[in-house]
Amino acid sequence: MTDSTIIEILLAVLAVMIGAGSFIGASRAARSQTDVAIVNIDAQAYERAQQIYESAITTLEKRVTYLEKQVDGLNSANDELARGIAKLRRDNDLLRKDNNGEGS
Repeated sequence: MTDSTIIEILLAVLAVMIGAGSFIGASRAARSQTDVAIVNIDAQAYERAQQIYESAITTLEKRVTYLEKQVDGLNSANDELARGIAKLRRDNDLLRKDNNGEGS
């Protein structure tokens, strides 16, 4: 083997090593870039989920407030009906007494 053949072989080996190193480096960079993209997508999905969750909580709080007002109104109506029933019972008792001759 001549010196030039040895140099050509060494240059070829060096070129293959540089090519392999470049390929490995590019693969790692692409994988890192993919990982960053996945993290960004996950972060955006988390933000959207958080907005949806907060919106749902706000909607539920408004609904609870509405239902509490409805319950208060129904309780007031129920109290009014109970007073009306009590008055009707008193009137009914007075009428029974009058009909039985117990009145005057």
